[in-house]
Amino acid sequence: MVAGGFCSAYGYISYKATSPKCNEIVRLGVAASLAHVIIEALFHFADTVNVRAKVSDGNDSSLKIV
Repeated sequence: MVAGGFCSAYGYISYKATSPKCNEIVRLGVAASLAHVIIEALFHFADTVNVRAKVSDGNDSSLKIV
């Protein structure tokens, strides 16, 4: 419920930031926030493989773990 509320509010704010009447600082903040979320989501896959490789008892390659 909390995640749904957050995502709804984030989507609403992002949508409102696309209007020309919106403050430029808010628009820049929304753009930076979206860029940060995208980069973190893309990096999550590589980070997960890295952590699993470090925890693994064997000498498996990262490609084998994937």
